Amino acid sequence: MVQDTTPTFLVELRLNTSNRDRIEIDKALDAGRMLFNACLGEALKRIDLMRESKAYRRTVAMPRSEERTKAFRDLRKIMRATGTLSAKGGGHGSRARGSSIVLNPRAMKQVSGTGTAG
Repeated sequence: MVQDTTPTFLVELRLNTSNRDRIEIDKALDAGRMLFNACLGEALKRIDLMRESKAYRRTVAMPRSEERTKAFRDLRKIMRATGTLSAKGGGHGSRARGSSIVLNPRAMKQVSGTGTAG
């Protein structure tokens, strides 16, 4: 179904800023850009690692069913708790060197039934 569009108007107004203001705005926008790109890079890295995991590939290959949905739900819990789909639960693998992840003890307790709440 094609949605009707409403007329859109764009107005560009020049800001009256000093050189100091422009420098501050440029710094803030540059910091935001760098943060966005860092987060995007980490997210893309994690997606690649997830897709490479045996557990994910086995789950994708399953026929669509309630069992498959539960398997994906379990994989999500493991990934959120440990940061990896590895059976060992350690690290991201060689492609993610230099990455660090903070493990949430409460999430680990929910997934594994062990751990400490901190």
